[in-house]
Amino acid sequence: MDRLRVGVSYLDPLTNEPKSLRKFYRFQVLNPLTITFKHVLIQDISFVEAKIQNITQIPLHADTIVFVPSPPFEAQQLTAPDK
Repeated sequence: MDRLRVGVSYLDPLTNEPKSLRKFYRFQVLNPLTITFKHVLIQDISFVEAKIQNITQIPLHADTIVFVPSPPFEAQQLTAPDK
């Protein structure tokens, strides 16, 4: 179970005193994607393949997916040849 905390600060319109209100909401979160990685080392070059799979019953659309490596590594986009 996850929890969302919402905080509001405002001025009371009658007294002009600062007021605040904090409320917590509990809700269930489902992860719609599974992400798996495969790593291969070829001639001292490290290749990482990421597989992203939709595990829901409905289609999902991703506009952009970016792989951000940790320093000192760099990412280079590889594309499969057209068939």
